Parts: sequence; structure tokens; C-alpha cells
Amino acid sequence: PALTFQVTVNNPATVTVVENVANISASEPDTRLGPDLCYLVADNNPDTSTADRLLSIDPITGDFVDIGATSTNNMEALTWNLDGTVLYGVEAGQLVTVDKDTGARTVVGTIGAIAGTFGSIATPDVDGLSFDPADGKLYAVARREDGTNGNTLLDVLFQIAPATGARVANAYGAGVDYIAINTNTLSPALYDVDDIAFDDAGVLYAIANDATTNMGLSDRLVTLHKATGAVTDIAGFLDAADGTTAVTDVEGLSFLPGVGLLASTGDASTTTAQRNTVWTVDADTAEMTAIIAVPAYSQTDYEGLACLPGPFEPGDLILPPTPSNHVDTPLGASIGDLVWADVDGDGIKDANEPGLAGVEVC
Repeated sequence: PALTFQVTVNNPATVTVVENVANISASEPDTRLGPDLCYLVADNNPDTSTADRLLSIDPITGDFVDIGATSTNNMEALTWNLDGTVLYGVEAGQLVTVDKDTGARTVVGTIGAIAGTFGSIATPDVDGLSFDPADGKLYAVARREDGTNGNTLLDVLFQIAPATGARVANAYGAGVDYIAINTNTLSPALYDVDDIAFDDAGVLYAIANDATTNMGLSDRLVTLHKATGAVTDIAGFLDAADGTTAVTDVEGLSFLPGVGLLASTGDASTTTAQRNTVWTVDADTAEMTAIIAVPAYSQTDYEGLACLPGPFEPGDLILPPTPSNHVDTPLGASIGDLVWADVDGDGIKDANEPGLAGVEVC
């Protein structure tokens, strides 16, 4: 049967004809060839001397695979590039790529010292990585802390060049490579950003924690302004199982199209059952729903998380792009039911132009 559509036009005086043109196509649904997968790096404890490992988890079924050693000791951030072909991480001030099939890492390059308001940071301790879908830039969070419960050093946001591994110089102006992330504006004031993740609309989410009264706790979901470092609070993380229990030691954050935000917890959560778990996160409320607690064995402390949509085969084209019939619709040419004396001859009935009775319209 023919396909029809209707268009309503608000007819300004300057429009006399509407040109009706459409293009219609249809395809079968795409075929999934493999599952979505989230990749995690187990930082293990102690963080700086125990070998890290790469794992993958199906966020729908919870199936997981211990892939292999990364030949790193303190990798705390992972992210996929925008086309899902390269998995990046940071270790000891170097940008690295990680083989998703073996876990092996390859050094891309040294980030180098970053300059800004707080002076030069020689070897950035990177706790978060994410690519901006709007322009392909790789953003990173550098940790600043003094190792005490009274830490009030703000973390900073900067950019890394994926091709070389070096920091992007002057990203925020002449001599300014980074900006402060203003988590001290939260209530309570916080001084740690554990990971970041852009969603597909370009919103930059982050995990904020570390109040002056504790370290690594008080976890909250926030958004960051990538140009100014301004922070907008969403809410503290809560376990959706009861809606009241706080989720703490949230370490990894990622975005998966069709699923949303996902997060991982480390091995220091206040509630033991929350540790080493992968969660979905409601971006509006910060409620977290546990997908799977990684089975207890030698790998712990999941600080880096990077999720990737599964491969698919596009559906067959059922109806190729087909133009509609070309129809020109005249406007303003209908015969009405009022005849008046058009005194000024402008074709418009003015208030002082009376109607004429008894005139036949043919």
C-alpha cells in the first residue's frame, strides 16, 4: 500500500506554495554478534607493588574472564577510544595501551609535567580517563593528596594526546595545562576524583569522595564542566537494594550506550558485601544496582573500568532510500464566503470595509 503523511503549515503571508518532498527507507534489526563487555583492571593490594590484571565482565549476564597480567603495578584508570579499537590506561606517568585479549600493555609515551595554578605536577597520578565524544579529546584526572585525613588538595583536569602520550600543553591558556576540579564546593567538601566518564551526549560524570574526616569514602556522583572545573552535585551513591545504604569506595566509572553509567568498587568499601563489585548507576539519582561481585580469588580492588558495546551486523535493507511523489501545494487560494468592498485595493478586509450582501460567488 502507498505510504502517506500529513504536514501542517502555519501559512505566513509570504508563502504561496509548499513543496512536499520526503525520503523513506527501512532496514531489518541489527544482529548482535557478541555481548557488550566491561574491562576492569584489578589494582590489587598493596597498590604499588602487586601486579595488576585485566578482566572482562558481561554487564548483562555477569560472566567474567580473567584475561591476564598487565605488567603494571598501579594502573587506576582505563578508557576506550571513541571507535572502540584501542584500550588506554596510565601507569607511572605513562599513557599505555592494553591488549584486550592478553592484558599486555604497550607504552605510548610519557605524559610529562603539567603546569597550572598549583604549580608544576611532575608525574601526574592519573585516576580517571575518558574521551569526549564531541571532539575526540582525551581528558584525565590527576590526583593530588598529602596522605592524611585532613587533605584539602584539589585534583586537576587536563588533556593527553593519544598519539604520543604527552600532556596537551596550554590546553587552558598560555602556560596552563590543567584546571582545578572544584569538589570543595560540595557539601561536605570533597578532595578526590576517582574516575570520570563522558556519556554519549557529552556530559562529563565523575566520582567524588575523600572528605577531610575520612579517606576514600563519602562517595558522590557529580558532573564536571570540562572548561572551568565547576562541579554539580547529583547525589551520594546508594544501594538500590534498600535505597538507604551508602555505597563507598566507588573507584571506576564508564558509560555504555543502551545501558548507561556503570561503576566498580574497590576493596575498601565500608560494607564488605559491596567490595569488588560491578554496578549500574542511575545518572539522575546515583542509585546503584549490583550486577556481580567478582568471585573472590586473588584479584581485588577494581579501580579502572572501561565498557565497550558488542559487535553487530547491520540489518539488511528492506526498502532502499526512496523519494516520495513530488507535490506542490498552493496556499491561500481557496474560495471563501465573504464579499466586501476593498476600498484601498490591498486584498485585505479592513475594519472600515463593510461586507456586501446579495452577491453571488461562482
